[in-house]
Amino acid sequence: MKIAKLLLAPSAVLLLAVYLLLRPDQNTNPELERQFDQHAIRNFSYWENNRSVPWSDRVFLPPVELVNYVRIDNKLGGYKDIPSAYALSGSEKKMISQILTSLPEVVQKKLESLLLGIFVVSDLGTSGYSEEIIDSKTLQHFGFIVLDSTLFAKKANHWVTFKESAPYALDQKTRLEGKIAENAQNTIEGAVRYILIHELAHILSLNEKITQVFHRRSDPNNQFANNSFFRLSWSLDNKLNVLPFGNFDFPLRNNIFYYREAKLPSDKMLEVYNGLEKTNFPTLYASTSAQDDWAESFVNYLHTQFFKLPFQILIYKDDLLIKSYENCWQQKRCSEKKHYLENFLGLDSIPK
Repeated sequence: MKIAKLLLAPSAVLLLAVYLLLRPDQNTNPELERQFDQHAIRNFSYWENNRSVPWSDRVFLPPVELVNYVRIDNKLGGYKDIPSAYALSGSEKKMISQILTSLPEVVQKKLESLLLGIFVVSDLGTSGYSEEIIDSKTLQHFGFIVLDSTLFAKKANHWVTFKESAPYALDQKTRLEGKIAENAQNTIEGAVRYILIHELAHILSLNEKITQVFHRRSDPNNQFANNSFFRLSWSLDNKLNVLPFGNFDFPLRNNIFYYREAKLPSDKMLEVYNGLEKTNFPTLYASTSAQDDWAESFVNYLHTQFFKLPFQILIYKDDLLIKSYENCWQQKRCSEKKHYLENFLGLDSIPK
């Protein structure tokens, strides 16, 4: 689940942050807030030179200013982690660049103008986040991504099993296994690709009326409720809470939390995935927020339809398989989102 935090920006720039993992409650510290608000990286001019680099090579060693900024952000977020610059090896940097150039051409063209850079740090305290910078002179939106170095330590199926097990307090009887790669593709690159494309989906939503804005306070009139992808699954109630349509909600959805203390006993896995199959959410993570519905739909569609890779959640009880959850793109329940993504990508983008 993501949290959007409004960063009160200088007069020329509004910077919004979207975090991949849930952060603790924010600390109030006027001096840190002042340092944060006036930080150099919050000025659009700080990033202009990055755009002269070929877009797929915008994988940079984190500069001192960025590391300092993330450290301040961690303090404000209540994290004890102290990030430091992580120098990617030549092979790791090449891996990221190859992932970027493997994307559909229409996606590459969009990212060429939007992506300011990808950075990796140690001890981020989260897996990563995407940030949006708005230049008020042109009203154009741009974004950059910060990832944690631990992403380069897990193979694809190990990572997805870890992630999809997160909402449950595991016991010895019921467990799940995730599969996003066959044996030959079960690599660290497979995990990084899935995570990175999820984050890139948030960048791609910039300048597009797709889903919920990064922060509600930036849209006081809640215009995002009219956005095209948002309206496929979500609405606002009388108190302006973002909720899935009644027919796309399911029992226990409100108890699903990723990357914090598990709320569900593992014997609820079967009930959860049976409920998920009655919705138009392609993954369980997609059901947790409108923003992540877009990002998860995008990455899951590309992963299974463009890259032709598997997506399965296998649930076992006493080591017997009791449920196999598959991708939904050939099922009626996801047909509207499939059509939306085909239009966004261009019908010729997906090889038949």
